[in-house]
Amino acid sequence: SAKLAADGRSVAGEMLAPLLSVPGRTFPVEVFYTPEPQRDYVEAAVKAVLMIHEYEPEGDVLLFLTGEAEINDAVERISHGAELLDADTYGELDVYPLYSSLPPAQQQLIF
Repeated sequence: SAKLAADGRSVAGEMLAPLLSVPGRTFPVEVFYTPEPQRDYVEAAVKAVLMIHEYEPEGDVLLFLTGEAEINDAVERISHGAELLDADTYGELDVYPLYSSLPPAQQQLIF
């Protein structure tokens, strides 16, 4: 792992890296959790996403999972669940996976 000092030098001193400042906006974030551990946390997360889509105002939902297989499984489950909802009542639900080995063109779909 690489470590940089606050002035951009590497900790070992052999490399200088430019420091970048990226101004941005902050958005309100809500964190949802369950008081009890879930046996199938992917299924619980999928249900939570679908409930948020049904009952909360339009917006974005980020779901963080541990790996490519779980992400693809969740995308399938959420997409299937969205097909069962009336789009006229609840609106469209667009689902996009994102992980490092996904081809760049597919990664760009999130934007």
